[in-house]
Amino acid sequence: MKNQVFLLTSILPLYLLQISCDHPHPSGNHDHHDHHSEHTSNGHDHHGHHHEGESEHEPILVTQCNGLTELFIEYEPLVQGKSGNLIVHLTKLKNFKPIKSGKLHIKIFSPKGQKTSLTQESPQKPGIYLLEATPSFSGPARMEISLQSSDINSTHILNDVLVFASENDIKPLITEKAQGEEITFSKEQQWRIDYKIEPAIRRDLSYSTQGTGLFRLPASNIKIIPATATGTISWSSKNPNLKVGTYTNQGMELFVIQPDTAWESGLSRIKELYLLAKLDCEKLEELFEQQAVAEKRVIEARIRKEALSDSLTRMGVNLSDGKLLELKAQVTAPEEGILTEILVRPGQKVHQGDPLAVIKNTQNLILEAKVPVTRISEINMATDATFRAGAGQKTYRISELGGQTVSPTPLASKQAGFAYFLFELDNPKGLFIEGTSVTVQLLGPKKKSTLAIPLRAVQEEFGESLVYVQTSGETIEKRFPKLGINDGQWIEVKEGIHDGEQVVSQGASIIRLASLGDMEMGHGHAH
Repeated sequence: MKNQVFLLTSILPLYLLQISCDHPHPSGNHDHHDHHSEHTSNGHDHHGHHHEGESEHEPILVTQCNGLTELFIEYEPLVQGKSGNLIVHLTKLKNFKPIKSGKLHIKIFSPKGQKTSLTQESPQKPGIYLLEATPSFSGPARMEISLQSSDINSTHILNDVLVFASENDIKPLITEKAQGEEITFSKEQQWRIDYKIEPAIRRDLSYSTQGTGLFRLPASNIKIIPATATGTISWSSKNPNLKVGTYTNQGMELFVIQPDTAWESGLSRIKELYLLAKLDCEKLEELFEQQAVAEKRVIEARIRKEALSDSLTRMGVNLSDGKLLELKAQVTAPEEGILTEILVRPGQKVHQGDPLAVIKNTQNLILEAKVPVTRISEINMATDATFRAGAGQKTYRISELGGQTVSPTPLASKQAGFAYFLFELDNPKGLFIEGTSVTVQLLGPKKKSTLAIPLRAVQEEFGESLVYVQTSGETIEKRFPKLGINDGQWIEVKEGIHDGEQVVSQGASIIRLASLGDMEMGHGHAH
């Protein structure tokens, strides 16, 4: 199929193409593909860079991942006693950006122990090392490529290297035809965008159905703060700027109530009884130490004092400092949370038990997922769920958020024609907000060992599912695979992509726009 080229560059037909990316999941072998394009004056300067008198040969291209780095190496067929160019591209798999520093060592070994060594102190351009090799032997060989830098040490080993005895021994390799339309996408272009590849792997995949979700707080997370006394309310001197949105800690003083005459009279009597009980208790404890009274009398005195102390505390009196100088009732926060409503104003007359404020604890939430009853047959029991929320509509999974299913079977909804499932999830950083609507994927029983790719790798073109498969470091195939069930994060592959093949899971939309001519990808690279 005719190639599509995004850049103002091209490369020679490849002599050999290998791709093996083992991060972070195991992958299989990939087929070799033809790659045809023409040279331009603005193209890859390293392609066809030969010494005078040498004939040009198709370069060997190898792509390999080791969990730390992706290696994409282009080199001329190695010939004993002849100098050949090696162009090494190294990408960090952590962020798919180029290696910017570090010493590169290349060693070529023969089975008999003969060795050719090359070293370059740093990349000539970010991610790119240019070297020349002159092997002193011929035959099968192994190439070891090692990077040593301050933040990463990485080694790639190529076992199927061949050193020819002479240029006359070099023969073109017959390769299989690509499965889909090929696109040239240089490493420099990949490095400039948010780009990522991931392997097609086998995993357990849940049957699912889509619905809509709404976050709400559990009833136990909403606390109404009552007045502890009858009187005139004011803001606490410890928090004079109290307002909606204030984060409260347990025991934080919020309001002070100046009691009215009747309430103050009752408080005064309890205060008097408390002070007498406190003195009595202290005296009996002193006598008990002198063995002058029975222990039973001490215990009775302590119970009397504690009962009166509890009465004062319930009336909002703070006994922690041991003083009772002012007859004012305090109102404190029952737990940590956010003050979402203030229902009174300073100077307002309140009665004991009147609601003063509302505190909400958002440390955990309930997700109510609603689905049409016509879809209940697709999934009559929910084991988990995913949902999309936030900037970029990131996908989250309930179980990965420390959550669980509250009602695994459907509940009747007040809205006719719908049922709903309930899930609970942790929300310690306040990432999700009560009342927010989200798109939910309900997950049911699992389909075992299913070949799957990340759902974000799937694009749509003319009503068909489109996936870009990176078949080598700078070659991408456009495929229209047959897909199956998805769980909101992964989707089943039935046909068109093989186990271990690398799909573009980030940057696919940019590649698609560029392939349609809707945007300019930029110029090619000249090494």
